[in-house]
Amino acid sequence: MLLNRCVFLWWLAVWLFCLFEPGNQAFAESGDRRIQSPIGQLVIHQPRIGVLFQLKGLKGDGYYRTRNAAGQLCEAEVSLVAGSFAGQSLGIGTAADVVIDVYSLAVSQHLLRVEEVVSDDYLVAYQPGISADMVVRSGLDASGGFILQPQPRWRSWWRLESKGNPCAQVND
Repeated sequence: MLLNRCVFLWWLAVWLFCLFEPGNQAFAESGDRRIQSPIGQLVIHQPRIGVLFQLKGLKGDGYYRTRNAAGQLCEAEVSLVAGSFAGQSLGIGTAADVVIDVYSLAVSQHLLRVEEVVSDDYLVAYQPGISADMVVRSGLDASGGFILQPQPRWRSWWRLESKGNPCAQVND
């Protein structure tokens, strides 16, 4: 009986290792949509941070800057909510700016269509030079996840506002 359990656990471990192997296609499903230079950049200035013992939350408003179909520079307002279990104290304050480079056409299109982007649905890297859908340059670490919402007002999180075209043209 004990031997059967050990064999089962060993096969389960092998299966999980193969499933989460970095070269696995499940982790690279959006690979053909990634390009070498960023499509756009998301910037959240001075987000608010709250820490309650092990819980750590971050909330801020900013913009996603990219080029529209005509090649003109445009900005869309975006809210960010992030959370993790990396807290070690109790308090509220202001955090460092969050900067995320977007390499995936799917992520960019979701933001421009006013659809939320959840970090768990995409490949996210936390250091430059790694091929990913999004590369976090500053402000977040790999200990948690985040959601990007193109409609910054709190009512939009409850779907009480209509969706519009968020990308307003800006000067270079």
